[in-house]
Amino acid sequence: MIKGFIESVDQFQVRGWAYEAESPDAFLEIEIFCNGSRLGITTANLYRDDLERAGVGRGNHAFILNLERPLSETDLSRISAIAVGPVGARSELSPVSRPAAEPETDRPTLAFAGSTSDDRKFPVFILGAARSGTSAVTQALLRLPRFEGEEEGHALDLLAHFSVCLEKFYRRKADELGRRTMVARVPRQYFDDAIDHLFRDLAADCYRQEYWVEKTPNSDAVYLAPRFRKIWPRARFIFMKRRGIENVKSRQTKFPGVDFALHCKDWASAMTAWRLVREQLRGCAIEVDLLHLAQQPRAAGAQLGRFLGLDESEIDSVGQFFSSERPQRTGASLSCVVDPAEIDWDAAMWNTFKENCAESMHAFKYGFGSDYFQDGASDEMVKFT
Repeated sequence: MIKGFIESVDQFQVRGWAYEAESPDAFLEIEIFCNGSRLGITTANLYRDDLERAGVGRGNHAFILNLERPLSETDLSRISAIAVGPVGARSELSPVSRPAAEPETDRPTLAFAGSTSDDRKFPVFILGAARSGTSAVTQALLRLPRFEGEEEGHALDLLAHFSVCLEKFYRRKADELGRRTMVARVPRQYFDDAIDHLFRDLAADCYRQEYWVEKTPNSDAVYLAPRFRKIWPRARFIFMKRRGIENVKSRQTKFPGVDFALHCKDWASAMTAWRLVREQLRGCAIEVDLLHLAQQPRAAGAQLGRFLGLDESEIDSVGQFFSSERPQRTGASLSCVVDPAEIDWDAAMWNTFKENCAESMHAFKYGFGSDYFQDGASDEMVKFT
């Protein structure tokens, strides 16, 4: 029996989970529809710790579909989803309760009057899994006078939690939305716009300069990238990536008290999130492998510098930093490729790694042996959206 829900719908994303208890290792295909027309297909294979705590398999049965076009307020109430089981069984997921386009009241609905975007600022969002080079890039940019920012962010990803709470609130209030109530006059969009306004002003209060840097290395920040682009239209996004084997090994050294499976899940979650959002960042994003930065620091500095529109002296400074500094370095040289045969992981650990990371390893053309990339796919070192 298939279980699951559509948990969140906004203008740009549909989120939820789906799971078949009889086939706990199967990842269900999810078809998303709007008023009967299919918007897209995704797979319920994303990890969430709340699902694991609730006994939904190993927790890796969530899904997200990023939409090619924004939904209207009317469309938000017309979203449905079908989960397709491993033997072809189809089951409709419980729909999200939404307000009618026109509540049954003679009073007009409210529209947020504040500004929801800031096209004066040029933020650079440095994304990726922890231990993938995000610190190196952040510190290199913060050496330049033009940039403000912190070595760690961990504030703007609160926007994701606000969105989830808002979604749950409006589902609970579904019975009140068509009546003569205050909440019927306040559409979900009012609060979405107000939240965008809040974070816009937060960044403006923190950073007075035109250019600033934001680094929060987790999957929530990656999923939020399209919304960040909406709030800051001039934003640029740098996604730092690293083969899962080296990343997890580095995590073990840096954070020895963390469960091995969680290291694997965190890496895979960030990599999966990037695959889901990068098409929405076309023209304003670059992905760089940490191995490229370590082996060719000057070239990597030049590519990042030109992507950000830096001048030649700034590009030289970034390249020099990559050449001479190794922030948050653990163990062997970053330019070295780990030989899996020499890693002290037992068979159970390798199975855990493959269960959680194999899909992203293949998607990013990483090899499982002594070759870092499959078939020497060096074109994966640097990619522009």
